[in-house]
Amino acid sequence: MNARAYAVGFVERNMTASDSISVMTFGTELKVLQNMTGDREAVLAALRSISPSAASPVKPQNIFEPMDAAAKILEPMDGKKQLWFYSAVRDDHDNDSNRGHTILMMWRANVAVYVIDAAH
Repeated sequence: MNARAYAVGFVERNMTASDSISVMTFGTELKVLQNMTGDREAVLAALRSISPSAASPVKPQNIFEPMDAAAKILEPMDGKKQLWFYSAVRDDHDNDSNRGHTILMMWRANVAVYVIDAAH
């Protein structure tokens, strides 16, 4: 199952009326496909619009850039947030300083991050 199908299935089975979801993609830049909304059909439409071939691959040294950009968008929003980061990129590089910076940004924005391997 690919990442898009997994995300669509998750939303179909689990999104409740009290949930708000935003859909973002990252190729060469962060794109918000759907702002925070409780409208399940809008979320599903945004997810279904994602074409893996339309996204540029993220280079391993840039793996933290989309998470940093998302943290900046999510920080001003009240409450706890979750970021599901689907990626087939393997980060085998020594990015400890970038990783630490991203962790701090997510902590400040009150965002829990879940990294999902889209390659499997």
